Amino acid sequence: MQQQGIDFEEVFAPVARLESVRLLLAHAASQGWAVHHMDVKSAFLNGVLQEQVYVEQPPGFVLRGHENKVLHLVKALYGLRQAPRAWYAKLDSSLIELGFQRSTFEHTVYLRDTGDRRLVVGVYVDDLVITGGNDDDISAFKEEMKSKFQMSDLGLLHYYLGLEVTQSDTGITVCQSAYAAKILESRAWLAATPATRPWSPA
Repeated sequence: MQQQGIDFEEVFAPVARLESVRLLLAHAASQGWAVHHMDVKSAFLNGVLQEQVYVEQPPGFVLRGHENKVLHLVKALYGLRQAPRAWYAKLDSSLIELGFQRSTFEHTVYLRDTGDRRLVVGVYVDDLVITGGNDDDISAFKEEMKSKFQMSDLGLLHYYLGLEVTQSDTGITVCQSAYAAKILESRAWLAATPATRPWSPA
């Protein structure tokens, strides 16, 4: 029902490119840093709307005596066209308040401090990938985020955007074996008979 120019203007919200995620993991591996993962619960509900948006009262929750009235939204709802942009604006301002600087070249990567105290945060909608040289700084940042939003602390990064991440004392490895198996399964190639040499015409 929303119409551009009336109910919303801009809807674009940046998301991290896969190349940026791989670069972040490569940098963490080269520095010997651990990579952590956090998730924001119901992220879009945190976005503050700049536009005037009204919705009908939901069935079963209509106020008695005010049946003909509508609700004025202050924060975004899932399904609103501008919800992703409103959420990104809220997260961006929150990270900047915490002393982070947004990368000039990748607007979903944020940096704070330098050297061993450097903290790097990569954002993909409601997922945060966190790495840095000091475990105490990472723990402190997690607490800062929990004070601002309802968060799930997923610990060390294991799975992100189709990438399977394994962290050990020897480094970080990334693979997509589950993704490859899913492609093979969708083409029914898992049941194919293997050959010892490449196929050639008779």
